[in-house]
Amino acid sequence: MRNFTMRYSAYGVKYLRHQRFGVFVILLGDVMIHAHPLFGKELPQEAGWVERVKIFPGNITLEAKLDTGAYSASIHAENISTFTRKGETWVKFEVPGEDGDPVTFEKKVHRTVKIKRHKQKSSERPVVLLGLCLGGHYEETEVNLADRSNYKYPVLIGRLFLADRVVVNASKTHLLQSSACRQTESP
Repeated sequence: MRNFTMRYSAYGVKYLRHQRFGVFVILLGDVMIHAHPLFGKELPQEAGWVERVKIFPGNITLEAKLDTGAYSASIHAENISTFTRKGETWVKFEVPGEDGDPVTFEKKVHRTVKIKRHKQKSSERPVVLLGLCLGGHYEETEVNLADRSNYKYPVLIGRLFLADRVVVNASKTHLLQSSACRQTESP
């Protein structure tokens, strides 16, 4: 850590500054977040391991587990059925909303993923593109449709969505404010 000097921002955030290149290393607890003023990137937000996420289309808000060990996202879906529309494979499914009433989705199948389970038969799941809003950040991302009825949280969000946006604090929950997000995808 030669050539770095320890500094404190006006808000009491600890950071290291490289003496020659001006590269910053933000110290957030025991996690280092690299940033450089020339990149123009926003620093990742600190999030708890459980947060509320808004799903688009449908505009429903559900509890989500943020899992850095998972690659993509997964959502609890019921009554999953595939059909063909204009020569392409689509899927119709229901997601239980906040009030328990199902919200029906029809989405084009983006791809299919094979799920391997220890000492069990592997299964295939459809993957669709859904808009997720977490802490004011909206992005359309890959979400596989799964029976998550045996899990506490109906949504699992993996690295594909979290990378460069969120640092997960495994000892806390609900750190993000539910900021307004607009749906920017086409129907």
